[in-house]
Amino acid sequence: MSITDTMSWNPEALDEILSNDEGRPVLFTNARILTMDPLIGTMTGADLLFVGSLVVGVGPAIVTAAGDDNAIVVDCTGLTIAPAVVDAVALAGGRGHRSEYIATLTPGNTADFLVVPDELATDVPSAVATLVTRPEQVHALVAAGRPVLWAGTEVRAGTAVWAGADVPGRAVAPEAAIPAAADLNRLCLTASQRPRDWGETDVSRQLLQLMDGWEHTPAFVVGPALDIMAGNSLATALHSGFDRFDNLARMVFVDPAGREFYQEWERAAHPCVAEIRAAYGHDPDSARIAEVVAELSAQSEEFAGIWQMHDVKSKSQEGKHLKHPQVGDLHIKFAAFTVNGAPHQQLVVYQAEPASPTAAAFETLRAMATRPKQAQAAVPVADLAVNEQ
Repeated sequence: MSITDTMSWNPEALDEILSNDEGRPVLFTNARILTMDPLIGTMTGADLLFVGSLVVGVGPAIVTAAGDDNAIVVDCTGLTIAPAVVDAVALAGGRGHRSEYIATLTPGNTADFLVVPDELATDVPSAVATLVTRPEQVHALVAAGRPVLWAGTEVRAGTAVWAGADVPGRAVAPEAAIPAAADLNRLCLTASQRPRDWGETDVSRQLLQLMDGWEHTPAFVVGPALDIMAGNSLATALHSGFDRFDNLARMVFVDPAGREFYQEWERAAHPCVAEIRAAYGHDPDSARIAEVVAELSAQSEEFAGIWQMHDVKSKSQEGKHLKHPQVGDLHIKFAAFTVNGAPHQQLVVYQAEPASPTAAAFETLRAMATRPKQAQAAVPVADLAVNEQ
């Protein structure tokens, strides 16, 4: 595609994106993608899929699966997609580990990216330079999934998109859209700097006391990103083989103990990802969910692959086969309950059949538990005291 073709580029796609009130996925397809991820690198003939403000897939042939989800498809033949948020430290070689990289085009990160002609984007700095020095050649600047520039022209709320064009029926950005200036300012923020709902970390004193009273039953509370927000002493003892009892998804996909503990690993892995995706559907702007998805996608190819399947599932009742390194096989019944007054929290309870080998193993774990008999919360005690009712 010639750089002179910018003004005629994909007007119908912009119309669909601006009028997308149903949460349809948006797919930029057949592009050269500069992911800035040190393991993935640059891909050619690849696709970038995002839903709302979050990237959910990057790779070849995503267009096939996206067709099943009624995605809005934008053809990017001859174009390069690059991160709009630039990690200058990474560009200078100052990142020691892959997990330290920010602003990469990987699943779980915010959909902040540029679309420019291949010849103007030999690398990320040249792509960004095109935005600064030749914005009329920028095919798209997308901030948190919203077009800010399109075909070299600013997308503004309540005004025609196309400079000098007066075309009947041409789409305009809805009045409710975030102003372009706010979107541009947001591009300067990394995921860790964006606002987070810190209320998600509050567990009521009453719930902590309730779990503390269940001496024979492992119980813990998880947040939308499957962070362990609190757990009683038996739950802590049950998961003592893991490096940390901190996030169920990390424990399943990244911790070496996960595959031994979850004897039916695939049955644990797929629902785990689906639960996070369900939470993302309720809160697509959650910085914590985006952070967890990005980190796990970078550390686990299996997580990234399952995430791209777009399965959605909430916790329910089912059985699990677990294996503890000290007490052996455990066959438990599993149930999860939404916490009244805190709908973003779920209380997870593991139960054993009475007089079963698993019940006996729970008693052994209870005897082995070294922590005081009070539920351990994943937030400072001082913070919990503020929420005491």
